[in-house]
Amino acid sequence: VVLESKAKGKTTFIRTEELIYNKISGIANIDTDAIIENEDAIIHTSSADYNTNTHIAQLKSAGSTITSKKDGAVIVTDFADYNTSTNIAQLLSPGSTITSEDGTVIYTDLADYNTATGLAQLLSPSEIVSPDGTIHTTFADYNTKTHLARLKSPSTITNKDGVIETTNGEYNTETRIANLYDHSYVRTNDNKTLEGDTLFYDRNNGYGEAYGNMILIDHERQMMLEGDYGYYNEVIDSAFVTGKALAREYSKEDTIYMHGDTIIGFRVFNKIEPKDSTQEARIDTS
Repeated sequence: VVLESKAKGKTTFIRTEELIYNKISGIANIDTDAIIENEDAIIHTSSADYNTNTHIAQLKSAGSTITSKKDGAVIVTDFADYNTSTNIAQLLSPGSTITSEDGTVIYTDLADYNTATGLAQLLSPSEIVSPDGTIHTTFADYNTKTHLARLKSPSTITNKDGVIETTNGEYNTETRIANLYDHSYVRTNDNKTLEGDTLFYDRNNGYGEAYGNMILIDHERQMMLEGDYGYYNEVIDSAFVTGKALAREYSKEDTIYMHGDTIIGFRVFNKIEPKDSTQEARIDTS
């Protein structure tokens, strides 16, 4: 059996062994293995209702799949509404997944996904597992084509280099660049924490820049830098802070405080005595 439905210049074909079609309501009831296909996507399901007036396929069988012909992304879900005219799939069941061609998998219970643009709007606690790492979030937009995540709720980004925590920001899982707002945190694997009202962080180059209430903590050496603006370079292990700059060193019983217009902290490598290859960070207040 083949049923054709036309909308906005696109034709959707429903192919199955058996279906019941109501001409008055425009609804086709499908209870056997079926393929619903147009130029944008192909659906495999064994239970669905398709409305030829609204162009919505209501998928009702476990393991139904929606494959985008635009970017190769594959949706697996038990319950979903897919509009063959607008290309938007509303995922409505726990354990739904969206897998893109680069291997990124989105695990979600409630989301909208546009098979034409690659935009997933996540509306429930979700995970985005990419080759870069894992994003835990509740409300976010993630584009499987551009790899850009727009985070709109308390979110954690974890990979081999450390952890980022934010409630509002953007992170690109391909370029590994973050633009974070509303006071966010970067925790590196070398036991340092950078925080600020606005953060720019480039994971590939190990560079973080903070605007407003900047705090850099070196937990290993028990040192802290604070100021209105600053940056930290992981590669050369150096930091800069300015604007009511304050340094604290609390590795001993007494805490040492140092104020200055600008404070620079860096690690000095001793080339003369390789057995004692590092010294404590020096602070320049000039």
